[in-house]
Amino acid sequence: MIRTEHPHKLPHPINDDDELVLTPGGWRPRSKVHRIKRGHHISGREGRLRVIDTQSGTLIEDFGKVSNVARSKNRLLPDGARLSGPLPDPLDEGWIAYTGWTNNGPRPVVVFSARWTVPEEPVAKEGQRIFLFPGLQTTGTGPYILQPVLQWGPSAAGGGKYWAIGCWYVGPDMQDAFPSEELQPVDVGQPLTATITLQSQGATGFAYECSFDGGPSITTKDVDQLTWACFALEGYGAEESTPLPNCQAYPASSPVTFSGIELKIGQTATNCEDATLEWTSTCSFTNCSQGVGPVDNSCPGGSVAIQFQSNA
Repeated sequence: MIRTEHPHKLPHPINDDDELVLTPGGWRPRSKVHRIKRGHHISGREGRLRVIDTQSGTLIEDFGKVSNVARSKNRLLPDGARLSGPLPDPLDEGWIAYTGWTNNGPRPVVVFSARWTVPEEPVAKEGQRIFLFPGLQTTGTGPYILQPVLQWGPSAAGGGKYWAIGCWYVGPDMQDAFPSEELQPVDVGQPLTATITLQSQGATGFAYECSFDGGPSITTKDVDQLTWACFALEGYGAEESTPLPNCQAYPASSPVTFSGIELKIGQTATNCEDATLEWTSTCSFTNCSQGVGPVDNSCPGGSVAIQFQSNA
């Protein structure tokens, strides 16, 4: 059964009925979250963010201009001091530990895939929300990220006190976010394989598919090139931003290791070569021994481990 999260009212709502819901990209108004049905895709053609029926080309909805606002991955410092920013505290993004690599070359990323295993559930179930994912972002600062996500707890796509998978295309703070139609429950110990593939490129932009093997998927077309690859642990408390409320709110098994990493650059998925990787890691909190490592930069076959101490 799909469950929904407790609503949070916006401090300065867009309209009186809007409420905050959580995405793997931070809190945002429910009116900014749009589930993508199978057979539809997200389009950025001519600088407009639209949903299109893929077979007929029919416009389903137009959400306005594509944003060029930078993403903010975290405004909460380890000592609790907050960076200045235009948004109230509950809108902070919760990237706890992550690693990234930028494709600075002339050829785009055409395949990005990894495997990982669904970890144990948290011992303390206190309304927290956890997102674990690889992702491809426009640049290291955004504005858009395409990501196959393993989540625990409720989000704007549904969910509850269990693990589930879905695919997302998420814009910057307070902007539009697009989850796949399906949010699929998964079991502890279940192996997952996720892939982002460049389907085509041309004068109007790039087309990507994000998918789990045998699971949810989402497609974008005519969007800007995605140049920054990452692996991340993102987390939130029930009524607050980062960090998670206590160490037992983390999964009871650590680390979560993304393995079998494959990242190819070239023209197409069949006309490409392996990238030379060097992952750069960031950890915003250390209260629960959070961290990234060990990291194996091999490609293919590398791995990235995200560590934490759950005190289980």
